[in-house]
Amino acid sequence: DQSDVMLGECASSEVLTTHENIYAYPYGLGLDQVARLLRCHLSAQAGWSVSATPLDRAMISVERMRDELKEVLADPNARAIINYHRSEAHQVGGGHFSPLAAYSPSADAFLVLDVAKYKYPPVWIPSRRLWESMATFDDCGVWDYPEGQERLVGESMRHPRTEEEREKARTALGCRRTPRGYVVARRRRR
Repeated sequence: DQSDVMLGECASSEVLTTHENIYAYPYGLGLDQVARLLRCHLSAQAGWSVSATPLDRAMISVERMRDELKEVLADPNARAIINYHRSEAHQVGGGHFSPLAAYSPSADAFLVLDVAKYKYPPVWIPSRRLWESMATFDDCGVWDYPEGQERLVGESMRHPRTEEEREKARTALGCRRTPRGYVVARRRRR
């Protein structure tokens, strides 16, 4: 149940009007929405900053991604959450968010801790494969909020089953295709 993180005025005004909307199309959150949700819960007054990095293949190389994520993992005041496509990481499923826990220089791999631990154990994913899984696109990474979900009328719009129904729902939401990537939360040192 994810309702506790979706509570509060900030979350309802910045991310989703109600936590139930996470269970309707497009099912889940985009990279920018997760960054906004973290900003709601990690106060700037407490010294937190949150940044989202869309992984555009033309702009961010495997080497740059590796270096940036290694730096985050080496900082005890920082955390990284990746948004990746499971099938590109040789897992079952589609787009997903998971925290990163460690980097192994000898294996050139990152340890991904899954939030669905009952289903997926922690896994080491080689840097290139992780980059490829994040350098994918979310078909509805950004959409008209909050009006978009209010336009999803009827079961076939809220829970589309065919590609035609999904396309109608994407159009109603005002979906824009965006790259996946990673979100970093960092607390300033005192």
